[in-house]
Amino acid sequence: MEIIRARDKYKDLFDSDTINKNLGFIVKNGEEIFKYVFHLNKTHAQLEYTNENYIEDVISEFKFYNGFVDKIYSRTGKVLAEFPQKEFIRKEILDLYPSQLYLNKRKIKNISKWIDNNIVCIPVKKVKGNYYILDGHSRLFVLLEKGINKVYIYEEECEDWIFKYIALCEKNKVFSINDLELLNNREYEEKWIKFNI
Repeated sequence: MEIIRARDKYKDLFDSDTINKNLGFIVKNGEEIFKYVFHLNKTHAQLEYTNENYIEDVISEFKFYNGFVDKIYSRTGKVLAEFPQKEFIRKEILDLYPSQLYLNKRKIKNISKWIDNNIVCIPVKKVKGNYYILDGHSRLFVLLEKGINKVYIYEEECEDWIFKYIALCEKNKVFSINDLELLNNREYEEKWIKFNI
């Protein structure tokens, strides 16, 4: 069994909004393919699914990317999963420290089509009084482009890898979202996705 986030190659199964917002998942089990779609409403999500056997696994994958969600329920209102509520604080975007060096222009373009400040919650790691972004660099960049200067953040546990990326950013003088370099898709793949620290 394999869980895959819905991307463009699955546009025949998902609408563009679901693909752009990364809210669709495929479960492949041999030749069988099952579809799962999440609908966000602040800190809750509704899940539509075609096979209930993999709900727990798909929710686990979804939560990896959406740690702020505290309740997931079915279309009929049945609670499928509950998690401890996160404490949110509102911060200036430019006061948040990056943990990466680059942004993907294609991703920025896709995000700018759908982003809604009401559902942007950014996971951070607090280190020596500073908040370091764990995920959501591209969303923050787009919000700034749209003139939105504040965002909700929540602290999330993470592995020690973050300290290597913090040091890399400091070494390269990357201290805010505005310091990130925009790259085309190929350059981003080469310089960042394939990069090993």
